[in-house]
Amino acid sequence: MSKEITKFRIYIPKTIHRNYYEIFVFKTYKDMYEYYRNTGGYQDTDFIAICRDMDIYKGYIPKSKIGEILITKKDCKMGIITHECGHMAFQVIRRQMKESMWTIKDYKWEGEEFYCYFLGEFSRKFVNSLYKYGILKGGK
Repeated sequence: MSKEITKFRIYIPKTIHRNYYEIFVFKTYKDMYEYYRNTGGYQDTDFIAICRDMDIYKGYIPKSKIGEILITKKDCKMGIITHECGHMAFQVIRRQMKESMWTIKDYKWEGEEFYCYFLGEFSRKFVNSLYKYGILKGGK
């Protein structure tokens, strides 16, 4: 696999173990698909980006890493980013409520607002990191 890869973390607010998703930005689809297959990927490699929960991951993972997003540099566009962050928000809410770490009442919001808060927060952190690492250029 090429060494031209950017990695960063998006931390989940209000979690006991500072849970996070790790984001991998690959130079090529070939590198992304190779990583995917080598780490327990179970579907055909015909996606342009993917968000996956660590429940399906093969091998050792830190306790606080709960998922990852794989994407290529050329696909770092707002529509794709928010789509994958939408999956991340849904997975985080489902996981956190299942583990009873917090509930919607912790935020005093209805379900839709709860989901949209996480979607906005994760998308913001994702895009800010892309600027930080020079994948996106220009103003924020």
